[in-house]
Amino acid sequence: MTSQEAATPPDPLAAGCAWIDGQYVPVGAARIPILDTGFVRSDLSYDVVAVWPSPTSGSSRPSPRFAARISW
Repeated sequence: MTSQEAATPPDPLAAGCAWIDGQYVPVGAARIPILDTGFVRSDLSYDVVAVWPSPTSGSSRPSPRFAARISW
């Protein structure tokens, strides 16, 4: 290790970072405000409907696993 490498502090973003309030922060320091629009409106969580075409009618239907999960 050279003296320059020893004097260089480790990169706090090397383990990952997040973009929060207009700046990059280390993942361990990232926080979502409780009144964040995405948190309040659940914009970040969703379920995607998986559909298969019906062999008899040709229309699309939810997959059996998805239909069972949402009690459709």
